[in-house]
Amino acid sequence: MSTKNQILLHETLLPVKATTASISCFASTLIAIMIVRSRNGLKSPYSRIIFGLSIADIIQSASIITSPFAAPNDTLDAPWAKGTIGTCEVAGFFLQVGGTAVPFYTLFLSYYFLKRVKDKITPQAFASKYEFKIYVLIWIFPIIGGFVALAR
Repeated sequence: MSTKNQILLHETLLPVKATTASISCFASTLIAIMIVRSRNGLKSPYSRIIFGLSIADIIQSASIITSPFAAPNDTLDAPWAKGTIGTCEVAGFFLQVGGTAVPFYTLFLSYYFLKRVKDKITPQAFASKYEFKIYVLIWIFPIIGGFVALAR
């Protein structure tokens, strides 16, 4: 595929990426609001995991939406570029944080149900034994990775 065809394909897919990311961001925002406004709110590990997953997806989706505009305006193959190197780095940081946290939260949700089904652990026991440590790992790892990328 020639460079011209690659640029054309990239330009064609930009609206598709922005649209799907917008839908994802909107849906995750609704989920987060519904959890916070529900009668039980963030009282169970399950609702906290889904809430965290929604927040991570909002970060990732918002970064996907803004990244085409955040690229420096003199970038040749970025037709929507309006930003600077700084805005591009900020968008990349948040894309890295959200893009790393989303699969971690998915893994966390699977681990939660594994412990509930296999080991018959109660939500309260799971919360006291595992939850905080996993949240720290989920957020520290991508944030440190993002800062390392920014430093390079």
